[in-house]
Amino acid sequence: MRHTLAVLVENNPGVLARVAGLFSRRGYNIDSLAVGRTDNPAISRMTIVVEGDDRVLEQVTKQLHKLIDVIKISDITADEYVDRELVLIKVNAGPEKTGGNNADCRYFPGPHCGPGTADHDPGMHRQRGQDQGL
Repeated sequence: MRHTLAVLVENNPGVLARVAGLFSRRGYNIDSLAVGRTDNPAISRMTIVVEGDDRVLEQVTKQLHKLIDVIKISDITADEYVDRELVLIKVNAGPEKTGGNNADCRYFPGPHCGPGTADHDPGMHRQRGQDQGL
């Protein structure tokens, strides 16, 4: 089962490396990690998605609490949230060589979805959606 953790940490250099190192030393894989400052510039919020059963979640939580920089850990798996994936695809071909790429773009929202104007001007596709759709 996938668990989503919201972790408040002190906004200090090296905190991200310590948290990622904790997961790697214990042999746990981080499925997703997003970090950003909160309204308080001294505090950052990490949103971590980890795969595992309740035992794995309990171990991860205990290990995170041992880190000095960790302020609070919340399991937000059961809460309502919006889950989206973002994919950036670079197409290194001109319009005459892209074939069906434009046809694929109409199924996914994105402001700049199309090939570049020449071979030296690659196009960029930005597609977002549910995990299963991408």
